[in-house]
Amino acid sequence: MIRVAIVEDNLQEQRVLRFLLEKYGASHQYEFCFSVFTSAEDMLQHFRTHLYDIVFLDIVLPGMNGIETAAGIRQKDSDVILICVTAENGFAVEGYRVELLDYLLKPVDEMQIELTMNRAMKLYHRSKGVNIEIRTAEGPVYVNTSEITYIEIFNHTLLFHLGSKQITSWGSLNQTEEKLSGSDFVRINSGMLVNLKYVTAFVGDSVTVGYSVLPLSRSKKKHFMDRMNRYYAC
Repeated sequence: MIRVAIVEDNLQEQRVLRFLLEKYGASHQYEFCFSVFTSAEDMLQHFRTHLYDIVFLDIVLPGMNGIETAAGIRQKDSDVILICVTAENGFAVEGYRVELLDYLLKPVDEMQIELTMNRAMKLYHRSKGVNIEIRTAEGPVYVNTSEITYIEIFNHTLLFHLGSKQITSWGSLNQTEEKLSGSDFVRINSGMLVNLKYVTAFVGDSVTVGYSVLPLSRSKKKHFMDRMNRYYAC
């Protein structure tokens, strides 16, 4: 179940947007659960971290506008997918600051929904990750791949980094890379796999993942750059 919030004060445009999203869901086998709000203030009062997966925001709202609402949402949730609906252009700079995925131009039609939702669902699946088993001395530990920032190996000891937490295991980095194939992990040198979701900088021969600056080998540089470009092309 994918949780969608619609913030739109025009009842007819609410209905149209919901109808188009339901039609998209039916054709792509997605089930949406909708919450609808007519004001930004009402939405923000109910909002909490990870309550919604996707939020559609009308730009022109009574009281706070859509961009201001998006800024309020971003203070509480850095992961939720934000899409603005507008009757006019000219909000690109403001939208960049609050990390909008896209704009829908009114009147919203089926083609716009198809293109934007394809991008949104790609991002949604990427953010959810998959659960994997990590063998430890204390027994198996199950972790969602979206929580892993990077993995490194010393001799045959694997170290999984999850923010400030670390999990020690054993095995082959090659086998771990195979297990994570199809995900957003990429090898940056002979002993490290990084999650592209957490890459915050790439300068010269180093990659910043969270607060860690990691070495990027010359032989892996082109592949890393190609993967980064594909990652941000969604």
